[in-house]
Parts: sequence; C-alpha cells; structure tokens
Amino acid sequence: MNSRRETRVDMRIDQFQSLPDLPRLIKHAPATEGDMQSGAELGRVPPPVVHYLLRHVLDKPWYGHLALAALVMAAQRYEHSTIYSAVSIVSAKEA
Repeated sequence: MNSRRETRVDMRIDQFQSLPDLPRLIKHAPATEGDMQSGAELGRVPPPVVHYLLRHVLDKPWYGHLALAALVMAAQRYEHSTIYSAVSIVSAKEA
C-alpha cells in the first residue's frame, strides 16, 4: 500500500489564478496579474510554470512561496524560461 497521498489535479489548468490551495493574499498580490485594482497590463505566469507547480510542488510546504516567486517574476517581465528555471531549481533543492 502506498502511503504517499495521491493528488488528482486537472492538468488542463494553465492560468495562475486557477491554481488550487493558494491563499487569497498570494493570488491577489499587488502589482501582479492577480491585482484587480491595477489598470496596468502585467506579465502572466507562463503555462509551463503553472503545470510544473501542479505536477511537482502542489503537495510541498513551499508551494505558496514558489507560486508567489513565479508571480512576482512574471510581473517583472522575466523571460518564461528564467521563471521556469528558477522555480524548478529551487524546488529540486528543497526536495
């Protein structure tokens, strides 16, 4: 019997706001894509990063931290590959 909890996630999710189990303060962080009061067009978290968070980080204690880091990096208009690399490297070091 496998003691690890199986998490079933809909892999069709490709938007940051659809990520499960994130606190409201992270989803609606100021000056990011979740900020409803900002009129500026802000960078969006790329779908490959959202999928990585769902597949590899969802059940980890640092899930919210990495999600917020990706959100801030996207708002600062980092390259998609840079965001993905940062999230995956930090996640791998914590595992």
